[in-house]
Amino acid sequence: MNIKLENYFLNRFNKFFIEPLSKEVSCSNGWFFLLNWLCKQIEKRLELVNETKTEEEKVSFEFLQIKEKFGKLRIYYKTDDEVISHYIAMAESISGYICEETGLFDETVGFTTKGWQKTISKSQSGYGIGWKHCYNDDILSLWEEIRAENE
Repeated sequence: MNIKLENYFLNRFNKFFIEPLSKEVSCSNGWFFLLNWLCKQIEKRLELVNETKTEEEKVSFEFLQIKEKFGKLRIYYKTDDEVISHYIAMAESISGYICEETGLFDETVGFTTKGWQKTISKSQSGYGIGWKHCYNDDILSLWEEIRAENE
């Protein structure tokens, strides 16, 4: 991730990065907004569940590692809250439809099928061999039909 984006993210959500080794985001810029959204949801959840609890009862959250793995966001963390775990699983899943480089979230996003797997838009892939849509042909045909109607 770009150093400016990474510094903003690490400073803004510093309370979630306790271990020194976890203070690194090993993915491209395209997932910045997804990670930002995720952390805001975690903040809201912690506020909600902890507002009536004592210090000993409070739910906590900590990032251990954030990286790209097999073309998707992979987050290692510690928490005892099931809802936060679901938020993270959802973000990891959605990352498979967001270009790692540009943040695009549309019909042009797919993944590389040769070498290092990467979720990337068709324009970022260089239109080369080894890129495939992440959507099935039915959805893409429907999308093209709707686009043609609106032109």
